[in-house]
Amino acid sequence: MLSLEPRSLEDICASVEEVGAATGCDAAGRVGAAMRRQIAAVAGLDAPLPAPRVACLEWTDPIMVGGHWVPKMVELAGGVDPLGTAGLPGFDLLPCAENGRVVAVDGSAFFNRPGPRITQGMRIIATAVRARSGDAAPEGAAYWNQPATSRIALMTPRPL
Repeated sequence: MLSLEPRSLEDICASVEEVGAATGCDAAGRVGAAMRRQIAAVAGLDAPLPAPRVACLEWTDPIMVGGHWVPKMVELAGGVDPLGTAGLPGFDLLPCAENGRVVAVDGSAFFNRPGPRITQGMRIIATAVRARSGDAAPEGAAYWNQPATSRIALMTPRPL
């Protein structure tokens, strides 16, 4: 039995490699290295100015914000996560909700589960924080409403 409890982006990369080592899968080392390169590529993008505030909600009733590695994903993608540590409720009062700039994504696929697809989640955030009115939705977005504002909510609605 292999117990994994990643709490950071690096922990996720290391977990992929650890599973590979435990199962004899040589590709896991390449996947871990590719994940680090993809994370570095997103982190190396020119930062949008001002840095948009991004609220990542994993659950809406009750409000639960993204934790563990999600605030770092937002930071490296060029945003600021004002709720990632505070966990303040009241989504309807957030400027992003009032202004209609909301991106709904599959959180289980791109944010919540510690695996290789977190790098695609970072690219979704990076695209959303740099978007201008009329831009195409990021690949992987289930809903895209982005009038001009510097506040964004990434919602990961629960499955029906």
